[in-house]
Amino acid sequence: MRLGIVATAIVAGFVIGAWGIARLAPESPTWLKLTFVMAWLFTLIFAGLLLGDKERRRWKREDQRRLLEYGLLTAVLMAAFLVPTSMFKLSIPRVVVWVILVAIAGAVLSLSKFVEHRLTIEEAFDISIPDQDAEAMQTPHDVIEWLLPQVTDQTPNIIAARKLKAISVRGNRVDLLVKPNEPWSRKQVEAIVREIVVQESGTSKFNENDKFEGDVLSRVARNC
Repeated sequence: MRLGIVATAIVAGFVIGAWGIARLAPESPTWLKLTFVMAWLFTLIFAGLLLGDKERRRWKREDQRRLLEYGLLTAVLMAAFLVPTSMFKLSIPRVVVWVILVAIAGAVLSLSKFVEHRLTIEEAFDISIPDQDAEAMQTPHDVIEWLLPQVTDQTPNIIAARKLKAISVRGNRVDLLVKPNEPWSRKQVEAIVREIVVQESGTSKFNENDKFEGDVLSRVARNC
C-alpha cells in the first residue's frame, strides 16, 4: 500500500469524521469536539498502519506499542496544527491545510516502515531482532552484516526458500536456489534483504549503503 494513498485516505477520513462530529454535536463544547476528533484521527491512523501489513503477520507487543506511538505522534502533530488554527481563526487556504495534513500523515507512516522491514526479516530468517540492534540498523548493509553471523549454521526456511526461488526465476540466478541441508550463503542473505526492502518500500532504486529513513524513503516519496 503506497504511503501517499494511505496518508491521503487518513486525512480524507479525518475531515469527513470531523465534519460528522461537528454536525452531530453542534452544541457541545469545543474541547469535547476536539477530543472526539483526535480520538477518531488516532483510530484512523492505527487502522492505516495495521492495513499496511499486507501479510497479516502476528504483531509483537513491542511492535504494537511502536505503532501506537506512531499513531499518537501523528495525532499530536495534526492537533498542534489544527487547534491553534481553529482557536485563533486563522485564514489558511483549504488546499494548504490538506497538503500539511497529508505531509504529516505521510511522514509518520514512512517511519512505520521500520516496523514492517523488521517483521518481514524476522519471518524470513527465523530470528528475533532485539530493539537495540534493530534501531542501529540504518542501511540494508547494516541488516546484512548483522544477519550473516546469526544464520551461519541455519538453512533457509520455507518462506525464504520461496522468495529465493522467485528471485532466481525472475533474475536467472541459479546460485540463489536452496539446496538440502546447505546453510545460508551471503548472496542469499543479500538477495532476501534487498527483496524485502523493495517489497516494503515500493522502490528498487537504492543501494546497500542508503539509509532507510533518508535515501530509501526519499525515493519512496518520489514514487508515491
